[in-house]
Amino acid sequence: MNVLFYIFGFFKGIILIVLIGTGWSFIKPNLQDKEKKVLMIVIPLQVIANVAQTSVVYAEVTTLAFYVFTGYNFRPKTHNPDFAIEDEEEEAASDALKLEEDFDL
Repeated sequence: MNVLFYIFGFFKGIILIVLIGTGWSFIKPNLQDKEKKVLMIVIPLQVIANVAQTSVVYAEVTTLAFYVFTGYNFRPKTHNPDFAIEDEEEEAASDALKLEEDFDL
């Protein structure tokens, strides 16, 4: 399905180049001056809107890729070298848990 999209996009670009090369223009010669001015304003605005939309979509994709990459690299591990607990602290924590188990209501 994606292959067809790129093939048609390629042909669209080729046809556009051929049409411009043969003298075809976006603005027809029989338009009034007011309509030509409107088109000269609207066409660049449309191009700017398309570029902005594309940049927003790619920014969202790159943000998602960043979060997936970060989440994968910093996932919890059993023996995490960045979070080392010394044996004395671990023994103190286990003793505290043993004391809490003896507590009855």
